[in-house]
Amino acid sequence: MVDNIATTKISVPSYSIASDNINSDGVANPGENIRYIVTLQNNSSFVFTGLSLSGIPGDIGKSVYVASLVNSYSFTYNADDPSTYLSFTIPSTYQDSVFKVALLIADTSYNHWIDTLAFPVKPIGKIYCSPLTQLSGDSVGSFVISVVDSTHLKNHIYVITGVDSVAPGVSGYTLKDSTAGTILYANHALPDALGHTSPVVDGFKILLGTIDTAYGMKAYSVPSGTRQWTWSGQTDFFGFPNDATGFYGQMGDGYYWPYSNNSVPFSHLKNVLLKLAQTDTSGNILDNTYSSYGYRYLRKASAAAAQPSFAAYILNTTGIYPYQDMRRVPFSAWNVEDTLHPQQLAVGFFENNIPTGFVDGKYWPPYFTTDNNNSSTGAREWFFIFDSPYTGNTPSSSLAVDLYANTLPIMWIGTPARKYNTGWSNGDQFEIIRHTPPSSKNRWVFNTSVLTTSIQKQTIPTGYALAQNYPNPFNPTTTINFTLPSRSNVSLKIFDVLGREIATVVNGVMAAGTYTKMWDASRFASGIYFYRLQAGSYTQTKKLVLLK
Repeated sequence: MVDNIATTKISVPSYSIASDNINSDGVANPGENIRYIVTLQNNSSFVFTGLSLSGIPGDIGKSVYVASLVNSYSFTYNADDPSTYLSFTIPSTYQDSVFKVALLIADTSYNHWIDTLAFPVKPIGKIYCSPLTQLSGDSVGSFVISVVDSTHLKNHIYVITGVDSVAPGVSGYTLKDSTAGTILYANHALPDALGHTSPVVDGFKILLGTIDTAYGMKAYSVPSGTRQWTWSGQTDFFGFPNDATGFYGQMGDGYYWPYSNNSVPFSHLKNVLLKLAQTDTSGNILDNTYSSYGYRYLRKASAAAAQPSFAAYILNTTGIYPYQDMRRVPFSAWNVEDTLHPQQLAVGFFENNIPTGFVDGKYWPPYFTTDNNNSSTGAREWFFIFDSPYTGNTPSSSLAVDLYANTLPIMWIGTPARKYNTGWSNGDQFEIIRHTPPSSKNRWVFNTSVLTTSIQKQTIPTGYALAQNYPNPFNPTTTINFTLPSRSNVSLKIFDVLGREIATVVNGVMAAGTYTKMWDASRFASGIYFYRLQAGSYTQTKKLVLLK
């Protein structure tokens, strides 16, 4: 008892493999990630509380918990709930016939138990891949078709169709055997990174590969001129899902607008180019070439004017964030999904009737060193990009309403401050680039009887590497290949000769593997550019040449 040696026994009468990620055959194979479940047996009259279980080897820091153990407890596996299983990965070079795991158990009274779990290991045959062709849609990346049992292959044509939403914020896919005319599974969530959630059918399984799974704003670019916006002093005000924007959560999609409903689903987001108008330092528009009319909304409109000068701009006091009027804003917004026929979009902006607000009928965010543009006591000069066509200075009845109490088609929200305490120029542009997860517009086709090389799927690169882009020179697209030996936080960005960042190709966590990414430079001028890969502690920069 002094040495904290448990005098009663918790045993493990049974344990089993719940999922193995390569071929899903319920057997541990070299190179597989194994998820397992256990049954605990209390062989005493005591009740144990707060049990934690962890395995060695296993995921670092991973434990599962049992609140109370009276007699026995069995884990029920749920692929979407990490608290229902433990896991380990068998090295791809493993040759023994048994893989042993030490199961450590502890409770809140400092009792400790240990048991050894032995998993039989069998060699795995060659794992092949089948070529996959994307027929339609703009989803970035590609699934991997992994042939795990060639004896069950059929000389059939299979079609993968994206699904806009199988749950809020979750896209998916449907698999059809086109030759047989049968749906093999429908509205299935996208595969997880390791392949545990991918069912085996006709001898193959669909892996996530390099498919973009995120929603919302992926990145930004500055096609020309100077980037005029920056973060506003307060991070992640709306809870945008990532910081790939470079604005600490100050730009994102309308789904995260918390004050009313939004009618724009993730699948309808568009790449939007903002063309900035020429202004003076105070935000007065000097040239209307790129300005547009915007819907003006006001916070605290029912209150008295916080400053005497505000009174002239409080026109409608009914509601929480009521519409006031239409005023020129120093930018115009364009849906650039169709590069040949870009569509101008409706825009709006926000003002804040408080003593430190900037209620003057114009959109002009504060200089970032002088005011927190997100704070309730700050200026709150925010912009909105609507999924609605631009109608000039004639307001649409669906947008000229209370921004709080109505469902509006808000595509993008921007709450940034000004990066420089200067005016804007007509040549300044800013592009909001969306993520491209699978949607109903996307279709892929493959035939598993056509196999690629006999290299095993689980072979992973031994080190980081960044290849020279191809072709080079190029016009207007080029591909960039890189390899990752382990799961890494990856950034692949483009810079001009002055070292200014102009585009983000990749920004996020990626699994180990070899990747091919395309950069479309159709909106950039001919010249020399540089691309830089940062992954973990690895950094490499190479030159590319755009020749139009």
